[in-house]
Amino acid sequence: MKHSKMLNPVIAGALALLCALGCKKSSTEVPVAPPAEKPQINAEAEAIRSFIVKKYQLNDGDVGYDKKNGFFSIYHINVVSYDDALTDYEENKK
Repeated sequence: MKHSKMLNPVIAGALALLCALGCKKSSTEVPVAPPAEKPQINAEAEAIRSFIVKKYQLNDGDVGYDKKNGFFSIYHINVVSYDDALTDYEENKK
């Protein structure tokens, strides 16, 4: 029983030390540059957004793109997924 009472503070201290070292390491890491594909995706998303505006005869401000979820929104409601919009855009482009 004495060993378990002694080990608890030792384990807690070791975990606290490891956490502190992990936090220090993560704060000194250099952020990674975004991949080169991002501007292409943004340009493609803007082209698809413009296509949706023309297709549904909406105002430019009525259509947005939710990058986090990958949906185009009409009147702030996510209605068209990026993949579906891209397919429709490519079919009408031909």
